[in-house]
Amino acid sequence: MKKSITNLNKKGNLFDFLEVGNVLLIIVIMGFIAFIILSNFSTKISVFDTEQNNYSQLTNTALNRTTTSLDWGSLLFLISALIFSIIMAKKIPTDPKYITIVLLISFVFFIASFIIANIFGSLMDNSQIASYMNLRMPITLILLKYFPYVVAIYEAIVLIVFFGKDEQI
Repeated sequence: MKKSITNLNKKGNLFDFLEVGNVLLIIVIMGFIAFIILSNFSTKISVFDTEQNNYSQLTNTALNRTTTSLDWGSLLFLISALIFSIIMAKKIPTDPKYITIVLLISFVFFIASFIIANIFGSLMDNSQIASYMNLRMPITLILLKYFPYVVAIYEAIVLIVFFGKDEQI
């Protein structure tokens, strides 16, 4: 299917958001794979090299930077998702069908946040994961530890904007 030049500068539709989501998902998966490769590289290189200090330093530096980037990236993702949601909440009309959809999606996200918090809580029972998260990813640790509260505040802000907007647009 060929896109014409007349589709430029049009409002995005659902499929555009799905494409952006797919690209972001691919980037996250690629970053996770790179993270695993770098962490395994630093532990496996000592078998082959007697002077491993340079390689170990390099991979440890890369691993520290990756985890720091992932940690701050989770906060950046939360803030940018909140800004995007506020903008979209201002754009969606407050018709009864949209109100039903927004409330249903908010309920599903809220229930999913409890599931994610339970999974994270069971992961934190492992002492190695808990010490790693405490030392290297403190922002993500706080966000996931209180994830239902974070989602509740997030949804409260979005719903206030959604129901409190002026319809004279």
